[in-house]
Amino acid sequence: MKRNQPKKKDEDGLPRDLPWKYHILTIVLLNLFYVAYSLVDNTFAAYLMTFVVIHLKWTKARGTQITSVYWAAFAVSRFSGIFIIRCLRPVVMLFICIAGLTISFTGILLCSHFQIHVGIWIWSVLVGLSMSIVFPNGFTWAQENLLNITGKVTSLILVAASAGTVINPVIMGYLMEELSPMWYCYLLVGDSILCLAIFVVLLFVAKCVSGPKRIVASPKLEVAPQQAESVNNGTPFMPNDISTKL
Repeated sequence: MKRNQPKKKDEDGLPRDLPWKYHILTIVLLNLFYVAYSLVDNTFAAYLMTFVVIHLKWTKARGTQITSVYWAAFAVSRFSGIFIIRCLRPVVMLFICIAGLTISFTGILLCSHFQIHVGIWIWSVLVGLSMSIVFPNGFTWAQENLLNITGKVTSLILVAASAGTVINPVIMGYLMEELSPMWYCYLLVGDSILCLAIFVVLLFVAKCVSGPKRIVASPKLEVAPQQAESVNNGTPFMPNDISTKL
């Protein structure tokens, strides 16, 4: 007995078969994408105050303030995303946000190395603006371009995201304590680059699984020459066999 292949719909609403190898590959890549995103999502805010207090020698009050500014930018961006999504496609928003995360973390790394404190404030705000809409927007883009986001697929993604949230703080805490607080920046830059790389691979997979659109031809009604002539003359049309019998 053959298993039913997962279905995907074209833009014209017609179902399209998605091969199992692409289906499994897409699910694995989606999970890796959300793992990479979760590595930077909660870790940045959780260790931000610790980093600025230990490495930049800020006071705890300033550390609390920059964390609050980050969450304020996060909230504003997520609320604005409700309206921005109507103007931009999900794939464009995802690329802008993920690229913005990579650039922002690189900026924080450079500003931390050269002790540019103003830059830490600016880049932290940009991190909040870039990070807020990646998680929900990823579901929208995957549903439209990759596969149907069912309950099972959603469960797998949430489990993967939770794993990323649990793993990274342990690694980052150890490296910051044993080696250098700058590992806070190193890991965030590396995780954001990994997230961007996986997203590029997902774009390639989406291009592969999106086949050509199907064209549905509407049935044509052919009119017999005698019927067409009767319509033009305004006389009722009667088939030859019926007229012979009469």
